[in-house]
Amino acid sequence: MLAEFSSPEERAVAFDGRKVQIYYPRIQTVQEYDLGKQSSLIDQFLLLGFGSNSSELKKSYDIKWVGEEPVNGIKCDRLELTPKSDEARQHVRRIEIWDLAQDGVTQQQKIHQPSRDYVLITYRDIKLNPPLTDDSTRLKLPKGVKKETPQK
Repeated sequence: MLAEFSSPEERAVAFDGRKVQIYYPRIQTVQEYDLGKQSSLIDQFLLLGFGSNSSELKKSYDIKWVGEEPVNGIKCDRLELTPKSDEARQHVRRIEIWDLAQDGVTQQQKIHQPSRDYVLITYRDIKLNPPLTDDSTRLKLPKGVKKETPQK
């Protein structure tokens, strides 16, 4: 998986098995992490709203329909997910998801952390089932990028 962010700070995050790379183009640095035992927990969070059906989500979350609420003027169903496992709740208190009412495509997610902070992610220019190659899901790093392994 490859995710590219434009704000608040430009960066790209690539997940490949147990390895995560975070590229910061402004400082020409890539940080590499080994997720180890945490990789299954990361997979659980990454699949929210993307490729998971309701029965898969119900295995890991208690799900509550909150109501209809627009996102960027588009009618969405708002769901609240609470992790069932103690391990997951150490990282995430609950997750709110806004899906398009007509087709269930996720438009926005709000991830509430145990500290009471949250991360709000709003998706734009969503393309369903675009043609992908292995190369399109990997970071494209320019020459001379500094590599860091903060875990070591």
